[in-house]
Amino acid sequence: MLDVSSAGHLLSGVRPLSISKEYLSTVRNSSLLRLSQLDKLETRLKQKGVQPAPHSASHRHQQLFMSTSNRAREHARDGMVNNWAAQIITRDYNLSSPWTERVSQLIPVRTPDICRAPPPSCNASYPYRTANGTCNNLQNPLWGSAFRAFRRVLQPDYEDGVSFPRSADDGGYLPAARQVCRHIFTDEYHGDTTRSLLMMQWGQFIDHDLTATAASKGSGGAPIRCCGPDIDNDPTLLHPECAPLLISFEDPQFAKLNVSCLDFVRSAPAPLCTYGEDLAQSASLLPQTEGYFTGYSEQIDPTISNVFATAAFRFGHSQIQGLIKMVGAFSKTEDFIQLHRLYFNPFRLYQDTKMTSLVRGQLNTCSRATDGHLTSQITTHLFEAENATTGLDLGAINVQRGRDHGLPPYNAWRRRCGLPPVTSFEQLRGIVQQPEQVDHVQMLYRSIEHVDLYVGGLLERPLEGAAVGPTFACLLTDQFVRLKAGDRFWYESGDPNVRFTPDQLQEIRKANLARVLCDTSDDIRRVQERPMLLPSEDNKPQPCGSVALPVLDLGYWEEIVDEDDGNDGNDDGNDAGKEAEANDEAGKKRRKSWHRRH
Repeated sequence: MLDVSSAGHLLSGVRPLSISKEYLSTVRNSSLLRLSQLDKLETRLKQKGVQPAPHSASHRHQQLFMSTSNRAREHARDGMVNNWAAQIITRDYNLSSPWTERVSQLIPVRTPDICRAPPPSCNASYPYRTANGTCNNLQNPLWGSAFRAFRRVLQPDYEDGVSFPRSADDGGYLPAARQVCRHIFTDEYHGDTTRSLLMMQWGQFIDHDLTATAASKGSGGAPIRCCGPDIDNDPTLLHPECAPLLISFEDPQFAKLNVSCLDFVRSAPAPLCTYGEDLAQSASLLPQTEGYFTGYSEQIDPTISNVFATAAFRFGHSQIQGLIKMVGAFSKTEDFIQLHRLYFNPFRLYQDTKMTSLVRGQLNTCSRATDGHLTSQITTHLFEAENATTGLDLGAINVQRGRDHGLPPYNAWRRRCGLPPVTSFEQLRGIVQQPEQVDHVQMLYRSIEHVDLYVGGLLERPLEGAAVGPTFACLLTDQFVRLKAGDRFWYESGDPNVRFTPDQLQEIRKANLARVLCDTSDDIRRVQERPMLLPSEDNKPQPCGSVALPVLDLGYWEEIVDEDDGNDGNDDGNDAGKEAEANDEAGKKRRKSWHRRH
């Protein structure tokens, strides 16, 4: 018998589970057989051409926006097999939480190679980051590295405890994600009076740098189609990783075009080796004005959390403008372009001065306010191809992605953040920006405890001076604190193996986005000092040559090379000392000369 009662803190308070090796072998064979059946299905789908049409919105989304490497696809297959095994064991043993969330990892039937491989060997004195993020934490060298699962803050909430997207806590259905978007995330315009559109764009850049969720793929990495008459007529053609966005018959955008569902492919299942929970940290995220940062801790895991990647950091989607303004050299508006006409269409920006006009437009255009409203450019026309009539719905995708990843509902996160849970829809009206939206929330959700995190978090009234409300602020702060305090290579670190010199660090502190825009654009001559805020009396545009936009002196990074080949062995120590002193003085002169030239 296999006794897993000694699995440490993961099983505290859980009755022992004993499984025979013969039973586990049967489970393994059943799961591997299902994998073989999936391979046959994917071959059949490819032969029948059941794939998104080339250049369709779904094809663009999956192949270009959610690409998945070969290695990630192999890891996903391991994750699938273990999920299927966990479902069998959960069913046969009638398991309930907390066993169901853990059984697939405690009793793996297919051990992923990343779990078998020994941890990398790290050189503590090596001063640079590795490309894949390993060895940042010397005690836990895999924390925050590539091909690792997102960090769980709360245990996942799946209907079957393993992987099936959650239902209501009373066993009923949650509202369809498209219905949520259509009734709540309406295209009602509210401009942000202080923030420029560049803030939204910078947020997207940071998001895509920090988070990359592997998507499930078909045979050979092909995109998966989940909707269409052929699938309706033959349900055996539906890929098991599909969770399509259903369209109601009265949907004003899609139903009139005879669209009954939109493709939604689940994220690739992660082959976890262990489960963990990290309790939140709090610290200042503002850069220091002098000295080194001493807050690094090997105990802080900087790995991106699931809730950050699939809900909290997606708040910026409400800031997206539907019309992109192009501004010319003399602050004259040259053009307005619908956002969907720029999807995968960079050729307009190749024209002379157009990129600069786009940047000027973002500097001088407000973002939309962070609220529960999304432009129809992303809720109807996302990744829409030229000459097509519809695209995808990003609001619905966000709601469905949260369910796909097992995110518990809104109130669970308020409790996690130490905030009082919302006990009624009437109470919700008191903490949101626009109380009338709660009418639609109440119409769709039968209980306040069913509300999705993305919905509740996006509707909250922002904190003073902030773009988001308290729940998203809590989840975002936790992640960014970890990215700073859990990063051994943080630029302000005083670690002698990786730190900058005091002079270098002071030069870095002169850097700002305004200077970057001046230095890298073709024809931008003036930029406000804080480009993510709109121009104002306190944030006036400055000439690129202004002392208000200082230039970094890279001379502090100049390496002094001893140009002397050394002595021939006949010089005495006194001569060697004089020579070293002369070389040092020559080095100082070379450095001063470099400073004057730059």
